[in-house]
Amino acid sequence: MHTCIFPSPLGVIDMTTATKDDNKMMREEIEKVLEEVRPMLALHKGNVEYVDFKDGVVYLRLLGTCDGCALSQLTLKAGIEEMLKEQIHGITSVEAVNDKKITHGPPAAE
Repeated sequence: MHTCIFPSPLGVIDMTTATKDDNKMMREEIEKVLEEVRPMLALHKGNVEYVDFKDGVVYLRLLGTCDGCALSQLTLKAGIEEMLKEQIHGITSVEAVNDKKITHGPPAAE
């Protein structure tokens, strides 16, 4: 199990013993960063949606033209993940969720 802690107005929270309120606070912190990202994605008619946070991993859904774009993994890893990791302690990675399945890397050819 990863130890995930992040700063809050009440101090540092250990996400291994997190309550529902702590999880809500983490989601709010993630959403704040996503609000910074959304205008950049909107320039390309895309968007991002928060899905979940568990064991240091943020699960996001790419929307609009970002969904299925050849550069979506670059956007996710070099853009969104780096911003989240810089601004929120305890995030270890970001994974894309597509149609309720987690994708690791580019989608498989059909």
